[in-house]
Amino acid sequence: MRGYTLDLSRNHSMKKLNFLGEAPK
Repeated sequence: MRGYTLDLSRNHSMKKLNFLGEAPK
């Protein structure tokens, strides 16, 4: 469960970076 939460947090951060201008795959 803890790993799932960490994955969600990391995914959210990556989405924010993509939204800021990082080219989404």
